[in-house]
Amino acid sequence: MLANLGKPEKAIECFDKALKINPRDAFWWFTKGLTLKRLGKHEQAEECFQKSAEIDPSLQNE
Repeated sequence: MLANLGKPEKAIECFDKALKINPRDAFWWFTKGLTLKRLGKHEQAEECFQKSAEIDPSLQNE
């Protein structure tokens, strides 16, 4: 994954592209949230976690 390779901004771009194709994909919302959290963007991360949980309640913030 790009975020694990030290390219979190590029990873977020890819998540955004995937979510543009399918905005109801809870996994990508959750993964984008994790990446944003690592970048210290906690408010944006929480928004992603909330969207993810609305779509699939089994995915929860770590």
